[in-house]
Order: sequence, then structure tokens, then C-alpha cells
Amino acid sequence: MAQPDLPGKIPDQTATQQALGDPERVATENRFFAAIQAAEVEVVAAMLRDDPGLAHARAREGVVAGATAVLQAFYLVAFNPGRSPGPRQREMLALVARAEPLDPVEAAAVGDLARLRILLAGNHKTRANAVSGDGWTPLHLATEPAVLQVLLDAGADIQRRASNAIGNTALHGHAFAGHLDAVRFLLERGADPNLRCGWTALHHAADRGDRAMVEVLLKHGADAAIGDDQGRLPGDLARAHGHAAVALLLPAAVGPRSETRQK
Repeated sequence: MAQPDLPGKIPDQTATQQALGDPERVATENRFFAAIQAAEVEVVAAMLRDDPGLAHARAREGVVAGATAVLQAFYLVAFNPGRSPGPRQREMLALVARAEPLDPVEAAAVGDLARLRILLAGNHKTRANAVSGDGWTPLHLATEPAVLQVLLDAGADIQRRASNAIGNTALHGHAFAGHLDAVRFLLERGADPNLRCGWTALHHAADRGDRAMVEVLLKHGADAAIGDDQGRLPGDLARAHGHAAVALLLPAAVGPRSETRQK
């Protein structure tokens, strides 16, 4: 059954639609995606020279199903916790980010302010809240405060949840990925630190042992006594993973645990 269009949903690219009934095209796109994952920059560059439309081909399976090749390259650099991107991954992202045209989510993700401003001209609220093929809004993927500000100025909803199985907010996503500047920026502009999408943003920071982020979240009102779906506190996660310094900031709850806030 076809998925209904969502407000601001970015339409599928023609090439990907055609590929659904073209085994040869599917095979080509799969080779292209594999080359991106392997950071084979020369292979990707050659394939893009032959077929620039590959940059907008969409993954059909896995956690990135629906994501364009541009976003897949971006995730390897910016949303890959525990793995520091190397120069080849960054070179790959710079290569595919030159694709034309970029949609609002892609432009926000790669930090292309010039193209993003054009797309959002006229305070275009719908585009500021566009949804990628894998369910993310521009706010979820923009890591630079300047880009986040442009999106908010255009009407992006700071509390909007992703349109996918994760269903989190931009604050949760950036806390998960360790984007401290983005987390601080969103908190300063009203993002709710105690909204629970399975976990709160504080759970994500504690789970990774990110002391600086934990401190920023606590400073902006994060409640360390809010439990997750299983009743675990952020401090429980920090202790479970051996993050002693962070655990000291997040003691076990005294008395009843706070009610979770789900909006």
C-alpha cells in the first residue's frame, strides 16, 4: 500500500520510481550505495559523471530506507556515533553534496545555507518542515546553529517528531549524535529537554557518557528523575556503561520518579 503524503513530504525522484521496475537500475543504485558505504570516492565520482541522478536515488531497505544517496553520505559523517569520520567519508559527502538540485532536508543537512535560503524564500514554512524519504525534518539533520536559525526563522517546528518508527524530536537526534552546539542552540530556543520519545535527550547523553552535553541539558532544566519506557533513569544508563564521571552528575532518584512527559 502506498504511503500517504505527509505535510511537506518530499516527493520521490523519478529515477527511483523507474528503478522499481528496472532490475538493471536497481543493481546500479545498489553498487552506488555500496561504494558510498565503503568510501570509494573515485568509484562514486565516476558513477555520478555517467549518471548525476544517482545522487537522489533512494535506499529501499534497512534503517536508511527512503534516504537519498546525499543523506546516506551525510549520515556516515554526522550521525554515526562511536565512529569518527575519516577524510574519505568527508570527501564523499562533499562530492555528493554538489548534486543538483538539493531538497530542503539535504541542503540543511550538508549546511548549504545559500541553497537553503533560496528554497525557504518567502518564509516558506512548509519547506522548513519538509520530511525526507526516511522521515526526518531539516531540523533533525541540520548540525550548524546558523542553519538551525534559518529554519526556525522560516517556521520550522522545534518540537516536531520524526515521521518514522523512531519518532523523536530534533533535540533527541542531536543528543544521540553528540552535536553539542546544536543541542545548546535548540535548548536556548525553547526545545523541551524533558520530552520523552522512548528516552529523553538526557538519556542519550548519559548513555554515551557525554559529560559536557549532560551538563548543558541539566543547566537548561533536564530532569534526571524521568525514566524511560523501562523505568531506567539517565544515571542508570551512565552507571551501566561505566561512565563514572557522568553518573556522579546523575544520582539515583530520591523518592518517586518523575512522570514521563509525552506530548
